[in-house]
Amino acid sequence: NTLPWTELTEGIYNVTVFVQSGGVQAQASSSFQFTSRITGETPVVSTTVHPLVALYSAPVCSAGTVQVLFWPVAGGEQTMVTSPLACNGSTSLNFEVAGMLPNSAYILQQMTTVNGTPTFGPQLSFQTGAIGYPIPTFEPVTPPNSSTSTTESVMLTSFKTTGGSPTPYPPVATDLYGKVLWYYWDPESPNAPPNGYVTRPVAGGTVLMLLSSKNIVREFDLLGNIVHESNANRLSAQLTALGTDPVGWLSHEALRLPNGHTVTLGSAERLYTNVQGPGTVDVVDDIIIDMDQNFQVTWYWNAF
Repeated sequence: NTLPWTELTEGIYNVTVFVQSGGVQAQASSSFQFTSRITGETPVVSTTVHPLVALYSAPVCSAGTVQVLFWPVAGGEQTMVTSPLACNGSTSLNFEVAGMLPNSAYILQQMTTVNGTPTFGPQLSFQTGAIGYPIPTFEPVTPPNSSTSTTESVMLTSFKTTGGSPTPYPPVATDLYGKVLWYYWDPESPNAPPNGYVTRPVAGGTVLMLLSSKNIVREFDLLGNIVHESNANRLSAQLTALGTDPVGWLSHEALRLPNGHTVTLGSAERLYTNVQGPGTVDVVDDIIIDMDQNFQVTWYWNAF
């Protein structure tokens, strides 16, 4: 009975819900106005449902791009920066800022760049909270040294259990020293991490993952809110309509293509006789599934 809101541009939206139960279909729509947290020309930083993620709201700007720089008050971590957002002259710009240590004080500062010239805004304070799930301790066997590349300064790790046991830990992002900077928190599973694993981060601040227990492919934002999602049943209905096998389960991969589509990997089964020794055997294959920006199937490749 709730809908996590993932759109960060204020305005008037039309929300439509489609429901299908058996052969019955229905839909309903309602308008919703998303207003800015900015009341003047001063940026605002707010807490979120995720203890390690801040919401930074920048005032309206007419030209250039805006990024948010952030660093710990105590030092010891390099300054990090968000992806840029383009000024549009009409709405504020909102950033989910992630990559901060737990229980730590941070400074957040926006940088507006116009024609290559940066202008810095005021320095705002933000205090992160405590981690809400059990998290393992990471200890690098060989810590970073003077010859270590810091081009990729964040390590993203997922944990996967086999059989029916639950996943003990959520996906976790750490720095090169093993200090936790972010973890996946699922608003639908606030007390225990779901049984799933991250496949790829997506440019712009979302992440793709597979939830094995529910046979789901999901894209979520840094707060854990679902941005797009589909499941084996829905994908199977679209695949059979295209004339191929239904998918039994999803596994191993989901990634974003340059055209904005998402591809994931599923498996199908067929019974074949006298192809793998005598008699009838169950043969499993791979299906590559291409989904558009709304996670609707547009193309497939079936190994059968």
